[in-house]
Amino acid sequence: NFIEKLVITPKPEWLLQMDISHNEVKKLPEWLSDCFFLQKLNASHNMLTELPARLFVEAKKLKSLRVTHNEITQLPSEVDTLFLEELHVQHNQLSRLPPDLLTCANKLRVLNATKNRLTSLPPVNPNEDLNKLQEVYLTANMLGDSCLEIIAGFPRLKVLHLAHNEIYNIYDSEVQKLEVLQELNIAGNQLRSLPESLGTLSKLVVLRAHSNILQNLPDFKAAKALRVLDVGHNQLLDVSVTSLMASQINLLDMSLNAQLRVDPHEFKTVKNRKSICLVDLTGQGRMLPGLSTHRPKSKRIDEREEMDHTLPWKV
Repeated sequence: NFIEKLVITPKPEWLLQMDISHNEVKKLPEWLSDCFFLQKLNASHNMLTELPARLFVEAKKLKSLRVTHNEITQLPSEVDTLFLEELHVQHNQLSRLPPDLLTCANKLRVLNATKNRLTSLPPVNPNEDLNKLQEVYLTANMLGDSCLEIIAGFPRLKVLHLAHNEIYNIYDSEVQKLEVLQELNIAGNQLRSLPESLGTLSKLVVLRAHSNILQNLPDFKAAKALRVLDVGHNQLLDVSVTSLMASQINLLDMSLNAQLRVDPHEFKTVKNRKSICLVDLTGQGRMLPGLSTHRPKSKRIDEREEMDHTLPWKV
C-alpha cells in the first residue's frame, strides 16, 4: 500500500497486533506506547526515522518488534524491564543500541541488527542467568574485537553472525563461554587465526570463516557435531586436508586459498569412507591432477589434465 500517516480514533487500547509493513509511513503514533496489551508490531519497509520515545517503557507486553528496512538512526534510549523476545532492526542506520537494552530486556531471544552502522554493543546484565539471547545477527556493521567480550556474556547463544565487520582477534576466553553455540559466521573480517577453543565446541555444526586472512586452522577433532566448514578465500598454508576430510565434516570449502597445496594421493586414506568432490573455483582454470574439466573432446587436453580413474575423488 501507500499509507503515509496512521490515524486511528479513538486509540485502540486493547490492540494486540499491528502490521503496517510495506507502506510509506514516516512516523509511528505516540499512542502505540500506551497500548498496554500490544504484543507484536511490524512496521518494516517504511520510511521511519525514529520510534515512539516511550515504546520500550510503556508497551510492557511487547514481544516482537520488526522495523526492518527503514531509515531509523536511533532507538528509544529509555528502556524498562521488557517482555521483548524478538527485536528485528536490520537494514537501518543505527550507530548504537540503547545503553540499557541488553541489561533490561531479560527475555530477549533474537536480536537482528544486520546492515547498520554499529561500532559497539551495550553492556549485558551481570547476572548471566538473565541473559537469554539465543540468536544474534550483526553482519555488515563496523564492530571491532570488543563486541566479542559482550557476546560472551550470553551462555545460551546458539547462532552468531558477525560477518563483514572489523574484527581482528577472537580469543579463547570468549569462545569457551559459548558452550552451546551451533552456528558461527565470522566471514569477511580481518582474522589471521581462529582460537583453538573453536575446535572443542561440542555442539558447533556450521562454521563460516571465508574471506579473512587465515593461515592455519584449529584442530576440529573434538568438534564432533561440525558438518560445514567454509574457510575459502583465505591464506591457508599448513593445513591437513586429509585430516579434515577424514573427520565428521560433510561440506568443506577451501577454495581460493592460492598457496594451499594438496597431494591427491593423500585422499586414498579416506576414499572408502565418503565421496569427495574437488572443484577449482578460482576461475583461472587451474587443474588439480586427475580433476576432470568436462571440456568438449574436440578441444586439445593436456595429458596431465586427463581423468585418472584410479584417483580417490569424483566430480
